[in-house]
Amino acid sequence: KEGRSLTKETPKVQTTEYKGNPLPARSVSRDGILGKLQDPGLRLVDARTQGEYQGQDLAGNKRGGHIPGAVNIEWGRNLDQTGAWKSAQELQKMYEAAGVTRDKEIVTYCQTGVRGAHDYFTLRLLGYPRVGLYDGSWEEWGNDTALPAEK
Repeated sequence: KEGRSLTKETPKVQTTEYKGNPLPARSVSRDGILGKLQDPGLRLVDARTQGEYQGQDLAGNKRGGHIPGAVNIEWGRNLDQTGAWKSAQELQKMYEAAGVTRDKEIVTYCQTGVRGAHDYFTLRLLGYPRVGLYDGSWEEWGNDTALPAEK
């Protein structure tokens, strides 16, 4: 699209071993959320569709809805019509309008953690200092009927 030169040659690449360095502080557990549900310093961000968030689409779960107090910012809202990230100003305005502010501890989630990771990454790009991902997400929370839920 930019008019750069192209090639059909396959580059020679040496194999290597990658060793990841997980950051446990960035991963939030069910119990970590449950213990802070009433904390006004916590803001949960649900990256699922509005139908999933409102409990209309169960997506294979025992029940629908969302974690109490969560706001719904579907992951695709971070992107413009071309699939690129919106400007930092647009994103900041959108998140702040939902009460997702830099002074809070932010935890993102979705159904299995994939879409929640997109919101997580977006917030990290915006410079939010305390962002975590609940990788158990609604798959874990929604299927445990002992845990509270809202619709």
